[in-house]
Parts: sequence; C-alpha cells; structure tokens
Amino acid sequence: LQAFCRGISASKCAEPLCSSMRRTISSVHSLVDAANLLSYTTGQNSRSYMLVRHEDMAVEPFKRAAGIYRWLGLGEELPGHVIEWLKNSTSASQAEKNP
Repeated sequence: LQAFCRGISASKCAEPLCSSMRRTISSVHSLVDAANLLSYTTGQNSRSYMLVRHEDMAVEPFKRAAGIYRWLGLGEELPGHVIEWLKNSTSASQAEKNP
C-alpha cells in the first residue's frame, strides 16, 4: 500500500487503489475468457499450455505479453489498455522502457 500510495494520504488512496485492482482483475478475466474461447473454437486439448516463467515476465514484460497474445491468436500487437496496464503494473528494464 505504501508503494502504491506514495505521497497520498491513506484516506485518498483507497479509491485509486481499488480502481487499479478492478482494472487488473478485469484484464485477467479478459485473458481467461479469450483463452477459453480459443480452446473451444479450435478444439485444442485442455492440456495445451504455454510455459510462462515469472523471471521472463519480470525482465521483459512487454515482449513476453506480446508473445502470449500471439500464442492465444489475439493478434500481433498488444492492445493499448494492456500496454497501459503493463506500464502501470511493472517496472520495465532500461532496455524495454518503450515497448
């Protein structure tokens, strides 16, 4: 909470924090829905999966997220709202300041 609310009183931080958490949950639900739809429409085995390592996501969040979108068949480029979420939710390395 302290890292998120830097320079903001706790009473004024609750709403932005809750809004951020709602956006995060919504993004996760969208990804799960897309993965389920892809699996259903392509008839892929439910055991099909993509290995995603936390270490890789931490070092290259934009590159790895784009790879996940491509693997799911969601397109070659990340949508703007996903890029914004990544910018706000990760600490990108110097080499990846701009996706």
